[in-house]
Amino acid sequence: MKPSLLPSNSSAVTTISEATVIRTDILTSKEALKKTLRLRLKIGEEFEYQPGDSVSVYCQNEEKEVEMLLKRLNVLDKADIICQIELMKDTKKAKAPIPLHIPTITTLRTLFTYNIDIREPPKKAVIRQLVEGTTNPQEKRRLQELCSKQGMGDYTSFIRNPEISILDLLLAFPSCNPDVDRLIESLPKLQPRPYSACSSPLKTPQHLDIAFNVINIPEGDGRSFARQGVCTGMLDRVTNQNQIREETTEDGTNTEIFQLQISARPNQYFRLPSDVSIPLILIGPGTGVAPFVGFLQHREMQKNSAEFADQAFGEIFLFFGCRNRSQDFLFKEELMRLQKVDILSKLYVSFSREAISQEDPKYVQDNIKSNAEQVLQLIYNQKAVIYVCGDAKNMAKDVNQTFMKILQEKKEMTESEAKSFITKMRLERRYLEDVWT
Repeated sequence: MKPSLLPSNSSAVTTISEATVIRTDILTSKEALKKTLRLRLKIGEEFEYQPGDSVSVYCQNEEKEVEMLLKRLNVLDKADIICQIELMKDTKKAKAPIPLHIPTITTLRTLFTYNIDIREPPKKAVIRQLVEGTTNPQEKRRLQELCSKQGMGDYTSFIRNPEISILDLLLAFPSCNPDVDRLIESLPKLQPRPYSACSSPLKTPQHLDIAFNVINIPEGDGRSFARQGVCTGMLDRVTNQNQIREETTEDGTNTEIFQLQISARPNQYFRLPSDVSIPLILIGPGTGVAPFVGFLQHREMQKNSAEFADQAFGEIFLFFGCRNRSQDFLFKEELMRLQKVDILSKLYVSFSREAISQEDPKYVQDNIKSNAEQVLQLIYNQKAVIYVCGDAKNMAKDVNQTFMKILQEKKEMTESEAKSFITKMRLERRYLEDVWT
């Protein structure tokens, strides 16, 4: 990958490391609704992480999308000419620095590919710039509505929620010809994307695994063309010819596939307890299970080491959920193996598309409720730590509500008492979350 993926002019302390993709596994079947990939990265000795941490992957915008944007901005003929970025002398911002993510010597193609986020929904300030460059009265009026205070509802419904990009807007308003210089100044930095590590440095010190769903976004709702997620799409494309639809637990690798730039994102609030006797309750549907694979592998290595030879290890319950056992049961073989060797004490799996009766667990919270007695025994008698990873909007809230309900039903607490109990667990770092929207 090109050096321009590095943050330009950056004085930040983030250490960026080179990593090589050496293996790519497809963890889902061809019939699955989503495609999930596990990438194995070869890392250097300088790269340090712990289970529970995330890895930031520096990405690039899709070449075809950049080409379309440059063409729409009428600068395609100048896209590969080396240019110098500097502030206008007569600007009111004469003393302002050039944004750190903007290289001073570059080409427009490089800038829009590696440095600027062209996918994030434009802020209202950017839309105001588009108004200035629009000649058609009706288009101009509509853009004014979208960036007005009164048009907040429309902005949310038609721009933010459907994740409309700057290119979508320009294609929808053909008379708009914005100033490219001002767009470069106003569009945000292309940020690295974080992914949970799903491996243990004790088990594979030279390798690190990450897992993610490849995001596919259809055309429609204002989006002028179908697209993939910026980073997941990039990783899917560059590894496409080397993807294997077989999950194995072996350390075998492919040849070097692709060079990435990554940085560690330590998460001090989602780490294993230092006391290995403390039980763990792990809750992670879908790719939310990824960090827990790392947790379990770490516990396995600890249990097999001389350092912990005389220590008792706490039980580990894992609540996992997916749509269908034959399509998207992620890490199935590895989880079964870890259960067989007594690292994973209990594995509760819910299949949302296979639940026939109301008694069948559909989601992770259903299995938590069905096994409330065992769960509460770990929480009350053995001071277990709860870890929740995945969707913040629905799953994490539902799981929290489930714990509230079982405390009320099984421990005869009031709603206020149950809420206080969960709050106390959070303060004691016994109820930990790594969630996203």
